[in-house]
Amino acid sequence: MRLRARLGFAVIALVVGTSAHADDAFFRRCETLRRAALVNGDTATLGRLMADGAQYIHSNGEIDDEAKLKQRLASGALRYRMIVANEENYACNATGCEVSGTQTLDVSAEGREFTLRNRFRVTWLNVAGACQFVAYQSSPLAK
Repeated sequence: MRLRARLGFAVIALVVGTSAHADDAFFRRCETLRRAALVNGDTATLGRLMADGAQYIHSNGEIDDEAKLKQRLASGALRYRMIVANEENYACNATGCEVSGTQTLDVSAEGREFTLRNRFRVTWLNVAGACQFVAYQSSPLAK
């Protein structure tokens, strides 16, 4: 029994150890797609990336669902001109990933221009080989 338990732990360690890099790369591509969709106002891609019921929480505390976020981007009420990740941390496995870090954004919202420095967190899922995020949240960095 003890040998079987040790073998089980060895298999788990091997699987976790060998899959982490591949999972990290998959979700890095997801993050690149998300940022590009926002900057390009690509609501079709953004729609494919958002899971049913996903919430997008802005740094001012406003919450958008998929329909509202896409409508604001399409109308120009919200425009991301630049998103640069200054720091990124990935905690991933084969089925999901929490991405967190800091970012700098140039944004137009409701006719006002902003440069923001935020802390962010995105929760991603791998759904049959497709990226889908269920939650995004950002908050301003302390000055």
